[in-house]
Amino acid sequence: MPVCAEEAPVFSTEVASRFGEWDRDHDGALTVPELDRAIADVQTREAAAAAVVAMRQAMLRTKVERVSIDEAQKVAGAEKTFAWGMKRLQGAPRVLFAKDTAHPEGLRQGKLGDCFCLAGLRAVLQRDPAALATMISAQPDGSYRVRLGATEVAVPAVTDGEILLGANVEDGLWPVVYEKAVGLFRTKAAERESTTPFAVVTHGGSAGAMMAKLTAHEITRWSCQAWREAAGEKQAALLQELRGQLQAAFAEKRLVTTGTNARPATGAIPGVTYSHGYTVLGYDAARDEVRLWNPHGDAFTPKGEPGLANGYPRSHGEWSAPLAEVVTFLAGFAFEKLPGGKAGVASPPAPPVGGAPSSE
Repeated sequence: MPVCAEEAPVFSTEVASRFGEWDRDHDGALTVPELDRAIADVQTREAAAAAVVAMRQAMLRTKVERVSIDEAQKVAGAEKTFAWGMKRLQGAPRVLFAKDTAHPEGLRQGKLGDCFCLAGLRAVLQRDPAALATMISAQPDGSYRVRLGATEVAVPAVTDGEILLGANVEDGLWPVVYEKAVGLFRTKAAERESTTPFAVVTHGGSAGAMMAKLTAHEITRWSCQAWREAAGEKQAALLQELRGQLQAAFAEKRLVTTGTNARPATGAIPGVTYSHGYTVLGYDAARDEVRLWNPHGDAFTPKGEPGLANGYPRSHGEWSAPLAEVVTFLAGFAFEKLPGGKAGVASPPAPPVGGAPSSE
């Protein structure tokens, strides 16, 4: 007797069968906070996880606040995300580290607006890739312990939905475990029953502040806005000061992050992500260029000569640009301050950034 192949899961069928379970307040409609709770539930697995993530992303994309069961089964764009989710779960490793050594250059932001926490992490790993081994440890019960600077966070097992929303996991689950730890750390005690770690971390933050948390070191800031408001000799002196700070930071193996403000109404630079955090990987004094990393980990090719008009070539999120050009559009720089050392001058705190999935 022939054996029938198992039918592939269907998005609309998953939604219809799970709707009542996801509708936590039983009002006949789904909201993003309700979907977030389902995503954080370890019992939401495989096709159900792919469906709930697809529904969440479609609602955010179309700015729909509530959907009925009929609307949920045919929400625009969800089928494609569902298929992507099923494929990603099939290939996802279920171990903390899939390789002997973590590869920070392969880190890529997922569907959360948490560039700030990935930029801070990449800065730490750029200096010492082995830091992950002491930062994150798996526990016998499937949970994890994550050390964020001087704070140890107990992290429950990651869910299938979190694997789909979080950073890439080809190198193991460590990026998602880290993101969940940051979300748990940032969740206020009074809100723990009404929100989820990923719902918290996607709201954005400061890459510099995250770097300070991870290193347990203070930071100092250099404001690009102050440079833009200066003129003549004052502006030239400020830029020279920044050159000195960058040279000193990398000579002393101190960490540096940066970020952009909101996208301007006019004059946006092609390929630059706004309201976004970046890692500063290095400074080439001979070329007077900084090397940056965009947590999206993507590529970009300018349509014309690289520069402010056409953008800058980027591969795996990494790109270089003249310092005199980046200060025209970056928000500022955050410098790690080693205990007993000096680094930079005080500037106003940078505004929190985030919300643009795959700052200072």
